[in-house]
Amino acid sequence: MPGSLAQAAIGRLKPGDYLADREVPGLRAVTYDHSKAFVYRYRDLLNDKLKQVTIGDASSLPIADARDQVRALKRVRKRGADPRRAY
Repeated sequence: MPGSLAQAAIGRLKPGDYLADREVPGLRAVTYDHSKAFVYRYRDLLNDKLKQVTIGDASSLPIADARDQVRALKRVRKRGADPRRAY
């Protein structure tokens, strides 16, 4: 369910739903049974497998901060390191 991240839209997500951010590709708000989180999804540079790292709780972390953190993780990945190890 791609779309733009907004706090109101994140609040309406049901378990199993997600919203992808158009401003920072790879950033998603995802819902689990009892929580919502920001995650960064990316392809591993060594084996091209899809990986994901949790950024924080979507109910308490501002979207702007999640975007900044994903931008930093993208820089880590660009240098050839695994973003999951940097977090």
